[in-house]
Amino acid sequence: MAHILGTTQRRLETVLEDFKRARTYWSELNAQGFPIANKLVNAVIQSKYVDDTAYWHPALVQAYPNVLSAYDRTMATVVDDLHTKLKSVVNKMAVQQKKMQQHHLEIKALHTKLLQTGGDVLASQPLFKTCPLSFYLHAMDRCVSMYATELTTKQSLVSPQGLIGIKTKDESLTLLSIWLHQPSLIEKDLQTFLQIASVELS
Repeated sequence: MAHILGTTQRRLETVLEDFKRARTYWSELNAQGFPIANKLVNAVIQSKYVDDTAYWHPALVQAYPNVLSAYDRTMATVVDDLHTKLKSVVNKMAVQQKKMQQHHLEIKALHTKLLQTGGDVLASQPLFKTCPLSFYLHAMDRCVSMYATELTTKQSLVSPQGLIGIKTKDESLTLLSIWLHQPSLIEKDLQTFLQIASVELS
């Protein structure tokens, strides 16, 4: 029994460290993506100037007949490049979220093994100081669910109906705020779980 508990403790410590690394990298990617998202929405708004006759002085259009089409092509390239970069960031976030799912599955496997080895009595024992393994299982399930929902939000922001589909500046500000603040991640709950885990493992 002591052997299986010791093995579970060591494996759980590794899984939690891996989860913290994935979460840290996700935060870095979110920070890296925000200025790209900001440039993207600005470029999308600027690209619409081609249809605004008030933006172009008649003398300029007369002197340079191709100026509108040239501007349109240039902005389309800028938008496409920025959109590609932002999608790359979201793809990297998806990798981190997949790692988090794997962490959850590993804890679930540890819990199943404890149940098979010692039943509810062993599985309900504190793994370190006060919390049984089921605490980590349920907490990780909630964390991974938050990140899965947030990833879906990020993917919607880089979809054709997302940032490149904005119609107004107010809409762009709303979507940028969603990117930055990540409403699906309840930071207080995430921090509480990691702090409890840190105390338990110390």
